[in-house]
Amino acid sequence: MKGLKKWILLVSTIFIVMIFAVPAANASLAMQTIKAYKGVNIFYNGKQLTDSNQPYVINNTTYIPLRMLMNYFGDKETTWDRINQKVVITDKASSTETALRQQLTQYQAQIAELQSKVRDLESKNTSLTNENTTLKNRISDLEDEIEELKDKNDVSLDDIEDRLDDYFEDAGDDYFGDDGIRITFTLSGDEDDLVYKATFSFSGADEYEKLTELSQSRLKSFLKAVKSKIESEIEDTDYEDADITGKAVDKSNSSYYVKYDGSTYTFSWSE
Repeated sequence: MKGLKKWILLVSTIFIVMIFAVPAANASLAMQTIKAYKGVNIFYNGKQLTDSNQPYVINNTTYIPLRMLMNYFGDKETTWDRINQKVVITDKASSTETALRQQLTQYQAQIAELQSKVRDLESKNTSLTNENTTLKNRISDLEDEIEELKDKNDVSLDDIEDRLDDYFEDAGDDYFGDDGIRITFTLSGDEDDLVYKATFSFSGADEYEKLTELSQSRLKSFLKAVKSKIESEIEDTDYEDADITGKAVDKSNSSYYVKYDGSTYTFSWSE
């Protein structure tokens, strides 16, 4: 290694001397005749390094081409800067370093491609997640609808009676102007025929004492409303195709009644 450094130092010194010995384009230097001898061969570990570009011997000093020395010992790149009149020596990239750089470039390209694929997959995953959420919501809605249908299909006549009682809780005041009149309902029949009975109680009434005192036109409106409400309650149930008939009865005197067959009214008394 020490020998190599000596060679480099020697060659650098020689090169500097040669630069100043050769006339430059913009310098006025004195011309000098130098005797130089060639034919010197240089060997390194038994291998001849010199070729047609041989060293020169000047004044008992051997001058070796710098580029040759760098190529064999320095693993360097040597270039001549004509404008600045200087020799530029740089490190050569080793074959291993070059291969590693190429691999790195390939890996970076592969990573970029994989990152792009990951982004695409994430986008698709987000889209699928949104679709899945929408489907879950739709399934939940359908399940609710199914439960509602089941509830309707499982409805009993007692359930419908309770709903009629609640719906017509204020019918005394709404239809007859007397909030003391109380009306309760009973239902009987099957999937083909449904019969309702609306029982009127006047024990707490303020204006009326019996069914016969009520306006027949108002009774007709009331019975028509009862039929319409029953139809809405039995929709989508086992009773939805049943024929509906019914009557209004005075609780205190069952001989007072109004029958309704869905189209005509029959009163047990005359107005």
